[in-house]
Amino acid sequence: MIENARRWQKWGAKINLWGSPESIGMAQNNNLHLPYKVIVATLAQKWGIYIAYLARMVKMLFVKLPIKKSSVVYSASEFLPDVVGPYLAKRKTNFIWIVGFYLVYKNPFGKEEKLNFRNAVTFITQRLSLNLIKKRADQVWVLCQEDKKTLSNLGIKSEKIRVVSAGVDQKLIAQVPEMKKIYDGCFVGRFHPQKGLPDLLLAWQKTVARRPQAKLAIIGWGEKYWVDFLKREIRRLKLTNNIKLLGFLDGRAKYKEMKSAKVLIFPSHHESWGIVAIEAMAAGLPVVAYNLPIFEETYGQALVQAPLGDVRGLSENILHLLENEQYYEMMETTSLRMAHHFSWDKIAKDNLNNLYNLN
Repeated sequence: MIENARRWQKWGAKINLWGSPESIGMAQNNNLHLPYKVIVATLAQKWGIYIAYLARMVKMLFVKLPIKKSSVVYSASEFLPDVVGPYLAKRKTNFIWIVGFYLVYKNPFGKEEKLNFRNAVTFITQRLSLNLIKKRADQVWVLCQEDKKTLSNLGIKSEKIRVVSAGVDQKLIAQVPEMKKIYDGCFVGRFHPQKGLPDLLLAWQKTVARRPQAKLAIIGWGEKYWVDFLKREIRRLKLTNNIKLLGFLDGRAKYKEMKSAKVLIFPSHHESWGIVAIEAMAAGLPVVAYNLPIFEETYGQALVQAPLGDVRGLSENILHLLENEQYYEMMETTSLRMAHHFSWDKIAKDNLNNLYNLN
């Protein structure tokens, strides 16, 4: 939303931002300054994500959104707090409603996913949200053909589902100077098993066994449980001297650290697109990942891939890049070429034209 809206505003579109203090603050921190209205002020940091989301949904029952019939409303995610307001408003005003959909959660009551409270709540609330979207949304934006097929099977009309692309801010990354390579590898992402956090540490342990001085930078964030897990596992695996935790970074600060590394390690078990991978490629880093279907669809052979769950294969690919200069340079060139296909300017223009056609 931020990358699209920043460009749409520059091209003359009139945009208003409604949301929580966190969403408005995130937009402003990313140089998106729009007329805004705080409609749900419950802070997730203070109350916790579940209570904050519940409070936001309840409040939306009593908030009248001033939406005109000629408006296009874009829900930045399929999370219920982003969906309830437009769903209710559309009962009285027939505006265009688009929902950005990022990841189909696996069923924790089946065999594919581990059953716990968080997974169950996430899955159930997403299915509730999908039911609202199915009834009144005019278009759903997904990031891959696999998600389009899944949503179609769940009852959303195929003609309402549009596959869009994420992109990369190549101008911003180019503004960050080339850095001295002080890390052999880096990881960027949320601290969660879906992102392959345990696999990352095990693969790095195997890498360090052959290269004892190898350094890994971890850029990310997560709930306290996963932060504690990460620190505990680093100590258990005796990787304290081989891993540096950099916390949450964004924009230039993030790209500066990424450019200080040789390889991005991206061991996700489930992705709808993988924007971190294309950011790394734009910064000139080869990317080591598991062979997920979305990567084959989006990046082809531009990633160095191992079979899903093959921690040893992940480590061998990292080592092959670090120890083979010719291979490294070839993948570096391939990465930069691939990144040029994902310019935010082109993607935002395609998306804006779609909005005009809907209207």
